[in-house]
Amino acid sequence: MSFFFDYIYYRITKAYFKWDGRKGITSIVAIAMVQMVLLMIVVSLLSLTFYTTEEISNAPNAYKYTLVLPYLLFSFLAFRKYENKYNQFKKHWKDEIKEVRILKGFGVFLSLLLPWIVFILIIVKRDVLSSILYVGS
Repeated sequence: MSFFFDYIYYRITKAYFKWDGRKGITSIVAIAMVQMVLLMIVVSLLSLTFYTTEEISNAPNAYKYTLVLPYLLFSFLAFRKYENKYNQFKKHWKDEIKEVRILKGFGVFLSLLLPWIVFILIIVKRDVLSSILYVGS
């Protein structure tokens, strides 16, 4: 999985190089966002498995604010991992064939978009998913 996020970091940093420079803050934010959305998908599916939608909607609002902590953790870890690694990744992927680069670029685009689509579908269709997944009595 690390290789996958390394490539996402490299391609987004390359796209925003004039804006961010070698640090790639935009890439780090994007990686943390993808990881956070994947975590929210897992938590949503687990919540719908063990609780009804009414129980979830009656949960205290404080739980919603706890989402900030994992995002900050993901951001911090990504920053520590990818700080000043752009040149290393550029050396590794500089000789990519154009067709491979286009195909991998499409994969990067999908990896940024697809988790959001899945999460939005879970939110929109939560009653249907809850009726399928719920194992409570």
